[in-house]
Amino acid sequence: NSASKPTTLYEIMTKRRKLILTDKFQIDISYSELAGHSSFLLLAKSYLEHDSLVLRSLAMTGFGCMSLFQYYRPKPLWLPLRWNAVFITINLGMIAILLEERFQSREFPEEEEELYQSLFFPSGISRPDFLHLMEICRKRRADECDCLAKQGAPQTKLCLVLDGKAKVYRDGQMVAFLRKNQFFGEMSFINFREAHLSRALAERVGRDDELKEIKKANATADIIADDDAEIMIWDFDELNDLLTERRTLRNTFIACIASDLVKKLVKKEAEISASDSTDNEEGPT
Repeated sequence: NSASKPTTLYEIMTKRRKLILTDKFQIDISYSELAGHSSFLLLAKSYLEHDSLVLRSLAMTGFGCMSLFQYYRPKPLWLPLRWNAVFITINLGMIAILLEERFQSREFPEEEEELYQSLFFPSGISRPDFLHLMEICRKRRADECDCLAKQGAPQTKLCLVLDGKAKVYRDGQMVAFLRKNQFFGEMSFINFREAHLSRALAERVGRDDELKEIKKANATADIIADDDAEIMIWDFDELNDLLTERRTLRNTFIACIASDLVKKLVKKEAEISASDSTDNEEGPT
């Protein structure tokens, strides 16, 4: 018995063993074959992952298991082994980048941490994605009666009120206030992004007749900031490029600004309903 005991790593990996799954079902399998099956299961699981770090980790482990199966056999398969080494290296590099992003985004300044927790985190935006949003935005303090958007003029910026408030005027009449953590320019940006995606699709399928210049939507109201209000600003083109580059941010950021838009519409509808109720109670004069 001692003579038949595997003594080398090759013998350990290739020796057939009984794997007992149930009392009536068992299979003969080697550690090498088990690694081969595991590799496909891990790669299949990676395709179902939304988290980029988990996806990369599963893929790297899967290629590692596949390499074990391809090496521990009577004749190693050097061609796929070399390619697996390339794939493992690529995934290791991406894991290092993702870990660095997560390390950098562990702690934000107090103001940004409050903004993230109150506005962006509920929409599912990750800390690394929020870090990238902060990198392309700029902040400014508004002067007295600072006009941040002009009705009828092209809207090229998405803005967020960080502190203070801004007044919304339509046709010269004040119709609403914008307060802390409320966006403006969101509809213009959504329309701009839809036009950009339509153009990209037309270019991909070769529909030159559908290619049009992407125009910025016009602002639907004047936005006048109060004195010393703090505003966060994203340029449409830079923000769109970021959403195109970062798959995990696309839907969550659009969901974030859409949620804010819905809240403002609901509030406006409630104000209109309250006004109608008051008019009905007063009756004719």
